[in-house]
Amino acid sequence: MDHDESGWEQVIYTSADGTYWTKRYESNSASTNNIRLYDVAYGNGVYVAVGDNGTIVRSTDSVTWSPVVSGTTTTLAGISYGDGVFVAVGPKYSGASAIALTSLDGLSWTNNASGIDLDSWKLLSDIEYFNGQFLAGGFYARILTSRDQGQTFTTTMADDRYTIYGLAHGGDIFFATGINEDTGGVDINLISADGVNWSELFTAQKDNQNAAVYFNGTFITVGDNGSIWQSGAVEGLAQGFAGWQLEHGDDLGFNRDPMDDADFDGEVNLVEYALGSVATDAESRPSVRSEVNAGYFQVNYPRTAKRDDIAYTVERASNLISNDWSAAEAVVVENSETNLAARSVYTIDAQTNEYLRLKVELSD
Repeated sequence: MDHDESGWEQVIYTSADGTYWTKRYESNSASTNNIRLYDVAYGNGVYVAVGDNGTIVRSTDSVTWSPVVSGTTTTLAGISYGDGVFVAVGPKYSGASAIALTSLDGLSWTNNASGIDLDSWKLLSDIEYFNGQFLAGGFYARILTSRDQGQTFTTTMADDRYTIYGLAHGGDIFFATGINEDTGGVDINLISADGVNWSELFTAQKDNQNAAVYFNGTFITVGDNGSIWQSGAVEGLAQGFAGWQLEHGDDLGFNRDPMDDADFDGEVNLVEYALGSVATDAESRPSVRSEVNAGYFQVNYPRTAKRDDIAYTVERASNLISNDWSAAEAVVVENSETNLAARSVYTIDAQTNEYLRLKVELSD
């Protein structure tokens, strides 16, 4: 915004080098004084900026701008372009329910407010497009995801304590910054491997961070009082069990170590990870199927995938007292992505008792 003798006015500047800036648009209308523009997006040869009272202005060259009818008086706080569509969200301030407008060309807009999974008093102030999906956040809004061109927005986050001010993506990591409203506005940073399941990072308390960007291998945030923060080098999320812990961190809570049992179903996290059951759902447990196959006692361990960082070892014993478990006395007969099967080296009629067990360990 600029200020002249008539008050504040909407303005748009452009720059070829980030140093020297040229004013390209100003409202020059008393009716638009004190109307702010908050965000701008570019896509398909079109620039679109949004602001107070449903204001939308459009340009095809970033030099000449024209107002567009949005069909709403709700303040639009964020806009992004992706998958062939512009999506604008609001409101910036309380007093109206959350809204999402979509447009293919920046001229004709459709109101998709009914597709937002959000209580009426919560706000949307930021939206970005990354990796085939729109992400949106705002006051008590958590992080909403849309994979249908802004028609619907949903979230998997269990609670709504997060107010998100900035979203970014880079190095195969989704990043969000904001505050935790339920703890007095404590600063938070969150990361995700897919933009759907999020984990909270330890975050030093600082001036509120209002925006985020990925640049040159790092995340950078800017905030109140001119503060700028930069992360260390981003090399992608941890893989294997460590990545699984990070991906499911919110659900696991403090029970995220390999030998913890997050859902108290009798199966530790490492076993549930190794065999693909849900470690936070007591109704989802690893299954084991035993049988006699060609005269041998055999056990099958179904799994959703063979984990590269897990060493699977089947051991055999003749009793449960002497602790004489031996991998040499068990023969693996199937080791596929979806099943691990092993049998005893002894025929069933040669033994009184047969016991097989699966041992899973993190490999180096």
